[in-house]
Amino acid sequence: MNSDAELQGQYAGFVTRAAAYLVDLAIISASIFLINWAPRVALNSIGITTKFCPSSEWASVLCRLFTGSLIALSAVFPSLYLVFFWMLSGQTPGKSLLGLRIVQVNGRRLSFVTALRRLVGYGLSLLTFGLGFLVILVDDRRQGWHDKFARTCVIYAWPGQQDDEFLARIEKAIGARRGKRR
Repeated sequence: MNSDAELQGQYAGFVTRAAAYLVDLAIISASIFLINWAPRVALNSIGITTKFCPSSEWASVLCRLFTGSLIALSAVFPSLYLVFFWMLSGQTPGKSLLGLRIVQVNGRRLSFVTALRRLVGYGLSLLTFGLGFLVILVDDRRQGWHDKFARTCVIYAWPGQQDDEFLARIEKAIGARRGKRR
């Protein structure tokens, strides 16, 4: 690696951020599955099925309370996951795996209020069929609407460097292909 252009502190691009989100989505989905599966197995072991709540009064109340709690927890869990990790270290497990960190535009860690603002911005970006996320592709700071709303940005956290030799080989290969086509 010959380049002096370090990636650490540079704005993270759309593809890396999307890959981190997919990792987090897999973790959230697996967690929700376990949150729903384990208690159901426990209740089934004592003869209470949650598909059809029993008619006896105590079992029916327990079954309905349990089912309602799981639905509520499943709905709230993704938000809790994101806000918790954003506040804790600025990195969800997906962002950590890909070497990304969320910081306020002034470089500080996210506060609870900032994390909530970012979450609301996520919702706005989703409500517009993802347009708020696609803005990352054209923005100079690679900020989506959620970043702009919360005054945050996503940066590379690892001290990686671009490999100029590798990039030169790629450029040479692309140039050779273009030459053959002409």
